Amino acid sequence: MRTRQRTTNLTIGLFAVAAVLIVQLIVNAGGLEPSGPPGPTMKTIDQVEPRTPIPGSSAPEFPFVITESGSYYLTGNRAAKAHGIIVEVDNVTIDLMGHCLTGSGAGSNDGVHINEGLHNVTVRNGTINDFSNCGILAEPNNVGHSIIDIRASSNNGSGIYLGGTTHVIKGCGTGNNEDKGIYTEKSSRISDCTATSNGNDGISADEGSMIVNCVANNNDARGIDVDSSSVANCVANHNQTGGIRAPGSTVIGCCAYSNDGGSGIYGENSTIQACVARANTYTAGINAHYSTVVATTANENDGYGIQASYGSNITNCTADKNDSGGIQAGYGCRIESCNLYYNTGYGMWLNQDDTYAIKNSCKKDPAAIANFYNGGANYMPTDVADTDNANYAF
Repeated sequence: MRTRQRTTNLTIGLFAVAAVLIVQLIVNAGGLEPSGPPGPTMKTIDQVEPRTPIPGSSAPEFPFVITESGSYYLTGNRAAKAHGIIVEVDNVTIDLMGHCLTGSGAGSNDGVHINEGLHNVTVRNGTINDFSNCGILAEPNNVGHSIIDIRASSNNGSGIYLGGTTHVIKGCGTGNNEDKGIYTEKSSRISDCTATSNGNDGISADEGSMIVNCVANNNDARGIDVDSSSVANCVANHNQTGGIRAPGSTVIGCCAYSNDGGSGIYGENSTIQACVARANTYTAGINAHYSTVVATTANENDGYGIQASYGSNITNCTADKNDSGGIQAGYGCRIESCNLYYNTGYGMWLNQDDTYAIKNSCKKDPAAIANFYNGGANYMPTDVADTDNANYAF
């Protein structure tokens, strides 16, 4: 009985102590009303990245010259009487802030001129037009520049021209420039860009470069011209001297439509895979030398669908409704498992020696000369008894 009484007294004591502590906490907390408005917690842009303004101007100005590394931004549209902006140092970012840098069209001047031998210059987010030379020009031996979301048009030279290596050009549009739309030298990447109605090639790059997800239409020379590079998921239409020229390169998932004066896609020592060449007006939709063409379609071209020579390998392709013929092959090619339908000339024409053609199927156009023509010392079985390798005509 006494033990129970002591336990009860202890419990009452603990509740009393807790009540005192709660009251003391409430007293010490003070009122719930704030003493004043909350202060700012976010840093300004200049605190995160200190930036130097480039003044806008409606009257033509002399060049704004950048002599210190850092970040710069254009405060408004700016007219230029010579170069618009000159970069003389490494590690510079220029944000055009959606504004326009406009030239006078006189002399030999660039919108943004990057001096020789510089590293890590970024130009982004704006329009550059009407300069007497290029919209953006980097002199030789530059390394690692980035040109992002720039529209370069109506310049007397190229829209974007970068000498040097390892540049990135992304999300840019070039049009109506007198020379090339976009050009870069070695080991650079051009992605998500458009080049339209330029006076030379739409997009051009030297060895080791990548051209991805780009569109090049209505240019006075080729749509895309690269050497020893990679072209993927691009479109080249209505260009005057060919769609895509890519010697020593890989071309994957591209479309070349209605190009004049050159092949839809041209490769030499190249791989052309999963592409479409349609309604091109020169010798062939696909023109391949020492190359591999796989799972590609060539149709309604004025010349041959696929024209191959010198050890090319043509596999699992389709060539239909081409005016000169489906596939024409020269020395030492292998043509296997291709479908050739309704071509006006021969379905397949082997006009030289040492070509191996097997397992192809052909249905000729009523006006065509013949399904298959073997014009040399080639292996092209058409006897259905040769069930393993026979080429079939329907």
